[in-house]
Amino acid sequence: CRFDGGRIEYCNGFGDAEFDNPYHDPGAAMLITSEKVISSRRYSRDDLKNEMMLLLKKFPVRENKAVGFLKMHNLRKGAGANSPHRDKIIDALFDHDVLDKHRRSDRDGGVHIMPEAQNDLIFLKDNGVLIGRVLNAFEDLCKNLRLR
Repeated sequence: CRFDGGRIEYCNGFGDAEFDNPYHDPGAAMLITSEKVISSRRYSRDDLKNEMMLLLKKFPVRENKAVGFLKMHNLRKGAGANSPHRDKIIDALFDHDVLDKHRRSDRDGGVHIMPEAQNDLIFLKDNGVLIGRVLNAFEDLCKNLRLR
């Protein structure tokens, strides 16, 4: 089987499926994991960390600076969209001043990385380790979701 990104529609029991040597890109891997979590009712700190990282990877890093602006609806779709805790993750990133609303005149608005969280995001992308404000958001979410 080969999985590239995607979404699941009208497919009961997908989370219970077993695959022999599947290939999947990071987005598809998160989709499959999310379906397994929903199917088994288990959710771990690693699942939460991976989903948070998928959402934050939407912001590119250039010249040692996290740049970019995303429309809010783009933050909620694509990679990480199938997370059972997507909205809680996004809320925690706002609450811990990782993300901020971008001041634009269009209806949808958007978000960008707060200047104070730039180094935290760069470190995460370079090393895969949560630090600073991103770590604080993660730890608060773990506590609120009662993950050990």
